[in-house]
Amino acid sequence: MDNTDAHKEEDRSDLTISSSREESIRKALMLAGGTSDTERKVVRPDISTGKMLVSMILRLLPAAAVTVAAGYFPQTAGHRALIGICSLVLTAVLCFKRAVIGAVLLYQKYAPLKLRQACLFEPSCSEYMLLAVQKYGAVKGVWKGIRRLMRCRYPSNGGIDYP
Repeated sequence: MDNTDAHKEEDRSDLTISSSREESIRKALMLAGGTSDTERKVVRPDISTGKMLVSMILRLLPAAAVTVAAGYFPQTAGHRALIGICSLVLTAVLCFKRAVIGAVLLYQKYAPLKLRQACLFEPSCSEYMLLAVQKYGAVKGVWKGIRRLMRCRYPSNGGIDYP
């Protein structure tokens, strides 16, 4: 066996199935052009927390205006409170998708690097949540994202999984 055959043998050792599932997944991702969890490139979104907060406040202003306007009508205090609560709930329902996306983006921007790199799946769980919310809407997307988070850290799971 000459020197080139020895190098071929060493290169083929990376292609074998290893004893642990995590190592096999890591090798499969590397061969498929993906990255392993130790080499995962973390992308921090370029968002402005202040602009996001102002945007959410501006979206809640119509509900506050309805609540204040209800105070000028001759009704009982219970009716005014009911109108205010209903307008706030309606605004929250209408803004739920943006709020979820904003919360995930804030997590992606400020979460520690070690936590962001811990996901066994490709795409990461936060990226999966964004994709699921954009594809299925807020309620079903959040449900799918939560189910993905619940199975993320089990050693038998991992790999490529898109919503």
